[in-house]
Amino acid sequence: MKANNILILIAEAVFMLVSGMAIDVLFTIVSSSQLCIQCSCWLVANI
Repeated sequence: MKANNILILIAEAVFMLVSGMAIDVLFTIVSSSQLCIQCSCWLVANI
């Protein structure tokens, strides 16, 4: 029973780590796309 609990804890930790990384990646993509949009707007405004 105790080994089972440890496995569940490890699985939860891995899941939290993976979902946290996924959120970081999504956030990075969103931030960089916003930056691209700002650069594009700036270029268009200056042409």
